[in-house]
Amino acid sequence: MAQLFEPRISYAAPTDPRWKRAIIRLIERLTGQPRLEKMYRALRLDDSFAPESFWQDSLNVLSVSLDYAPDAFSQIPKEGPLVVIANHPFGVLDGLTICHLASRMRANFQILTNS
Repeated sequence: MAQLFEPRISYAAPTDPRWKRAIIRLIERLTGQPRLEKMYRALRLDDSFAPESFWQDSLNVLSVSLDYAPDAFSQIPKEGPLVVIANHPFGVLDGLTICHLASRMRANFQILTNS
C-alpha cells in the first residue's frame, strides 16, 4: 500500500528560493523543530488519537501544564461571534496553548494564521 505524502512542518515554502529554504530549515533544526515534527507524527499514528483532544494531547506530549484563571472563561459568551487575536512570540507552543484554550471555550472554532 502506498503511503500518502505528508508535507514537512516548516516555515520554508516550496516556492522560496533554495538559499532561503536552507536558512529556514537550519534555524528550525537548531530550535528543535524536528523533535516537534516527530512528536506530531507519532501522535497522529497513535491508535488512541482522537482529533477532538488534539490540543490537550499535544500539550501532554510536550509536558506542558497551564496556569490560568479558569473563572475568566465564565466571562466569555457561549454563543455568537467571538474573535481571539494573539501575537505569539513563542511560536508553536503559544499556538497550541491558544488553540487548547479556544477548544475549551467553544466546541467549534477556526484558526487563521499568517506567516
